Amino acid sequence: MRVGFLAGDVNRNRSITAADTALINNGLAQLLSPSNFLLDVNLSGSISLSDLLLVRTNLSKLLPAP
Repeated sequence: MRVGFLAGDVNRNRSITAADTALINNGLAQLLSPSNFLLDVNLSGSISLSDLLLVRTNLSKLLPAP
């Protein structure tokens, strides 16, 4: 079994796109909850600009097909 992980793929569609950055943008400064914990890409405990920058750095990366 193969497991893939792509830091910044917050919508879990196997690629990092503008949709991922939009989700983080909308979540900035929100408290973490069970519904938005994936937006904390760098695992700092909050949704911040550094999460957004990490996703922007990895834009257009994708996981190969399983």
